[in-house]
Amino acid sequence: MRRTINTIPKQEYDDLMKYATLRMHRKIQRLADEEISKMREADNKGDYEKAEVHDFNSRALSRMADMYYEIIKRED
Repeated sequence: MRRTINTIPKQEYDDLMKYATLRMHRKIQRLADEEISKMREADNKGDYEKAEVHDFNSRALSRMADMYYEIIKRED
């Protein structure tokens, strides 16, 4: 059975949250990398509008990943 949040000791909760945040950082960064691949593919095909969309998607995802990384750094 899953524990309720208020029964987890603070230090353990903080550690669990830190590791979850790190996992989400990695996941978002992988998504950003996928967008870069899609951008290059569209660019190679000459579909510059689509390439631009994927470029901005990648940049937005990278910013989100950076925010998660900053959260992790603050908690150390």
